[in-house]
Amino acid sequence: MNFYTLYRSHNYHFKIYGAMFLGQSRTALETASRLEESIPEELLRVESPPMADWLEGFLAMRVHVLIRFGRWAEILALPMPSDPRLYCVTTAMLHYARGVAYSATGATVEAEAERELAAFCSL
Repeated sequence: MNFYTLYRSHNYHFKIYGAMFLGQSRTALETASRLEESIPEELLRVESPPMADWLEGFLAMRVHVLIRFGRWAEILALPMPSDPRLYCVTTAMLHYARGVAYSATGATVEAEAERELAAFCSL
């Protein structure tokens, strides 16, 4: 529950990408879970220093893993965050991942709709 969570998150981030490069989906997903567990919402809500600014983007790593391994159904089953302002990167990345999943499965109308929603997140 402090700034050192950033260092742990960085280490998890490297392990996830290493596992993805090696084709190790299980390791990547397990590490994504550990990363998510290490960043509680209570910590993200700390305003000074602004912890969400530094940490929230790491929570989108699960969707990177799922995209890398073509886990389309799992992507589409992920819930959207209950607080899209706090989880702004995660929300945008979920829309992106859903767009990729829909596109990969031939659902182009739904993919376009997700693209629009992802663009809206940046406003």
